[in-house]
Amino acid sequence: MLGPLIHHYGPRTCFLIAAPFILLVLWPTLSNFLGERPVPIEDRGINIRAVKKHPVLCSMTILIGIGIMSLIFSTFYLSEVHLVGLALTFAGLVLAAFLVFIRMEIAGPVVFYFMLGLLSFNIDGALFYFYTDSPTEFPEGPHFSAYFYTSAIGLVTFVGIMTGFLTGDSLFKNWSYRGILKLTIILRVFTQLAFVPAFLHWNRYIGVPDGVWILGCVGIDTMVFAWRWIPKQVMGAHLTPQGMEATMLGLTAGTFNMAMILSSYLGGFLLARFGVIPSGQPGESHMFMNLWRVQVVAALAPCLMLVFLPMLIPAKTQTEPLITERQDSATHSSMFEAMMRRQQRF
Repeated sequence: MLGPLIHHYGPRTCFLIAAPFILLVLWPTLSNFLGERPVPIEDRGINIRAVKKHPVLCSMTILIGIGIMSLIFSTFYLSEVHLVGLALTFAGLVLAAFLVFIRMEIAGPVVFYFMLGLLSFNIDGALFYFYTDSPTEFPEGPHFSAYFYTSAIGLVTFVGIMTGFLTGDSLFKNWSYRGILKLTIILRVFTQLAFVPAFLHWNRYIGVPDGVWILGCVGIDTMVFAWRWIPKQVMGAHLTPQGMEATMLGLTAGTFNMAMILSSYLGGFLLARFGVIPSGQPGESHMFMNLWRVQVVAALAPCLMLVFLPMLIPAKTQTEPLITERQDSATHSSMFEAMMRRQQRF
């Protein structure tokens, strides 16, 4: 419904219509459909005992939260170069914290997916203008309408992801994590490169309309993305120590959210370096001359993680347990614990 609403009534209408439906969640929440019981007054507030029991996890969660908020606020005040430098600094801190303080069974997959998300440069800002610029702004462009951009591409994205989720279980049921990731990373290079002919208008030479080509690319690319997403979710479930599910979920979710933010910063920096900075102004065709080069870089960058795949991802299937010792600890046998034990010996 987004396309027709935006086309006929403007973009704000979508929010006005969605608001009442979003508010419906308050009904089961305030009615306590989950059947939760109030915590005794003396146990309310910050659980200092839990913080003391898991100081590393709590400290890392706070660190990532501060990092994300700092990046968001810095967007309004720092230049692109300084923003990228700050982003890479936070990325280094997060990676170092996981590798030093968290056991390798957990740290390896989290670091891998953090880096994979970081290297999946987000260039959607430029793609929006490439797709939707009018003939006045971009005469050579595909000139997609708001209806096509939101409803058609959105529907194909949904179908592609659902197809990936529905087929991934049967296709990769007996595959190892490494096998799934190796295949999907390589496949996604080709699905991302498939957009390049559209950016260079080559599809028109063989008689394929821009809309058909883009929809086909989006559908296949999102399906492969869903295949790559499945082992991440399965590993996340297997790598949650007993008794600290909420803390680990907050920590890993915050880490992946930070990777998404950083990928947008790096994608924006890459676009600026190649001079792809459209803004919807008349006669901006020259802004898209190097868009295909940016897409090639963005497609090939995740391949760097194939080098680290054997070091960070376990050679196990999705049904095998990943934590076999001290299942109640997130720091067991970490580098930090090993150093502390050495110091105690001396």
